[in-house]
Amino acid sequence: MKRVVFAVLICVATLGLATSARAAPIDDAIAALKTANVYVAPGTEGTTSDTAGVLARQLFNGDHVVIVMLPASTAKESGSDLTALARRIDDAIGHGRIIGLSAGDQVAAFAPTMPAGEATDLMQRAVSVSTNTSESLVTFIRNVHDWQRRNPQAVAAQPTKKPSDFPWIPVAGGSAIALCLIIAIIALVRRALNQPPEEERIKFHSPDQVKDVLEKIMQLRPLVDDSKVQNLLRQICSDTEEYFQRNRSRGNVKADTVMLKQHLDSVREVLERYIDVQEHPRYFDNPQKELQSGYDAFDGFAINLLNSIKKDNRQELTEYRVNTDILDARRYS
Repeated sequence: MKRVVFAVLICVATLGLATSARAAPIDDAIAALKTANVYVAPGTEGTTSDTAGVLARQLFNGDHVVIVMLPASTAKESGSDLTALARRIDDAIGHGRIIGLSAGDQVAAFAPTMPAGEATDLMQRAVSVSTNTSESLVTFIRNVHDWQRRNPQAVAAQPTKKPSDFPWIPVAGGSAIALCLIIAIIALVRRALNQPPEEERIKFHSPDQVKDVLEKIMQLRPLVDDSKVQNLLRQICSDTEEYFQRNRSRGNVKADTVMLKQHLDSVREVLERYIDVQEHPRYFDNPQKELQSGYDAFDGFAINLLNSIKKDNRQELTEYRVNTDILDARRYS
């Protein structure tokens, strides 16, 4: 018992040192914005390793937009609301950017070069048509671009970004120290309690090969403008999970993994081409026909997958082939 108490006391004291040594997420964001226009803090709820890339692909040179995603606890820890944090970012990176900021499921926008309340209104409109924070920020960027097209003089008047004098080297050093201290604390507590490392818990998800493709599909999903297509993609991913849940006990997991990965790879390829056609319609002879072809491919696979689950008929899904006609669409550059 004494060892446990001793370990807890060390844990509390060391965490205090780590907290003082590490930089706040908002400071990390300001440092990162010296060289990038998008920052997604590690551990931010609802994000993946590709979230920053998805957001960055929405931006273009000269749009003066920066996007920051922080953990839900950031505002509480800093003692400021999101608008105040956005103003702090604006002060640090120069008063000429359009800032989209989130902390968990809360979002805010700040843009001193736009009319008062305009950025907030664009963000609120984005939230009203989105299902999660990442989608809200993607839609916010598109709303800003639409506004800039209607107000080209405002874009031309944007001031340039000034360098930040944030001490990123000490911050990085402090973060590394904090990480080492946390690892040491975990090891110390385990030793004091005489407990072995925690056993890996069983997770009821699709096999890794399939899960990787599903995650990619869900990462690309916010880039689709059509809500019907978005719903189909969500249905495909959720029904794939259900398929493995229902068929796991049959012993066909390996064969099912190979089969469904092939189908989902085709869905992913169709989705990538669908987005290409959607974003660059004038490069295709008949973009509406191609988009309809993509929708039909998603719908056909979704129906077949659902029927396979309902009828408990694996053979029907094995013989199915995803329609990939859209991949034959010729793109002119």
